[in-house]
Amino acid sequence: MAKMLLFVGTYTEPLPHVPTAHAEGINTYSFDPTTGKIDYLSSTHGIDNPTYTTVDRAGKHLYAVCEFEGGRENVCAAFKIDRDTGILSLINEIPTLGDASCFVTVDHSGKYVMVANYAGGKTAIMLPIREDGGLGMVSETVQHEGRSVNEERQTSPHGHCILPDPNNNYVVVADLGIDQLVRYKLDASNGKLIPAFEGSVKLDAGSGPRHFVFHPSGEFVYVLSELLATVTVFSYDAVSGMMHNLQTISMLPEGYDGQKWAAAIRITADGRFVYGSNRGHDSLAMFAVDQQSGQLTSLGFQSTGGKVPRDFNIDPTGQWLLAANQATDTVVTFKINPTTGVLEETGIVAEVATPVCLTFLMT
Repeated sequence: MAKMLLFVGTYTEPLPHVPTAHAEGINTYSFDPTTGKIDYLSSTHGIDNPTYTTVDRAGKHLYAVCEFEGGRENVCAAFKIDRDTGILSLINEIPTLGDASCFVTVDHSGKYVMVANYAGGKTAIMLPIREDGGLGMVSETVQHEGRSVNEERQTSPHGHCILPDPNNNYVVVADLGIDQLVRYKLDASNGKLIPAFEGSVKLDAGSGPRHFVFHPSGEFVYVLSELLATVTVFSYDAVSGMMHNLQTISMLPEGYDGQKWAAAIRITADGRFVYGSNRGHDSLAMFAVDQQSGQLTSLGFQSTGGKVPRDFNIDPTGQWLLAANQATDTVVTFKINPTTGVLEETGIVAEVATPVCLTFLMT
């Protein structure tokens, strides 16, 4: 089985919530799907805090948001990928018009990059992709308004995730600061986001929706809420973009009274299993998906073998899950049991400085 590339977004400079940042840039690794091991290939220098990354569908370009606070300009950077070596070549950078830019994705048409800004400026933006893979100037901005009940974390809007729906008809923004998913109709011809009828979907007060994923069928959405460490299941209507609450389930063991600080959520390509990462508890919550109702059943919890698992990802073959422990500088490989969905320890641990985001690319 051919190897693939793994790109790791990192913190290169300290921020208040990441005081020990010391990485070099975007790290490129070779991932072997027969063994689950990663081998270091190179680092992309000259770019600071390239924390969250994504690859276009053609696998030719990588986009990274560079996260800063305190007035320093945040940017989204475009790179050309050498698929043989994994080396990244910078094409250009465009300002994101916000602070603490924390999420980036590409719409399904491959025409636009979308960015979520946690603070300042605009909650979310769209950037057109040029023919050379570089980025044009911002074509759309949206600014949310409001606050919620958590006086430390929810005094203003905080965009944390932006994704197009499976049909590329609607775009959904998870806003941690106002406890809402905000929906827009996507005008892919003009690079615009049109507010959708009944566009806001409210979650429990103080929940802090952070990341979400669509079920491969397009019929369900799974929303991870950071502040209450829960996953909320919604039904999804692809025609209207309407969402209806079906279930909320905890990401933590019963009786746990420590820090609630959930981070990332992923679903397997066959839609059978959902996983979510818990910082503080430093674990991966595992769930089985009922294919008829979309609802979740807990499969238990797996320690990530480190601290602050900011992100994790499932390799394209669906055999492996890699967890990035930001505070202890490791990426840990787990085997996914194909029958039960339970994660199995492999003993495979790679040293990676302040890893934030894991992005795979088949070569």
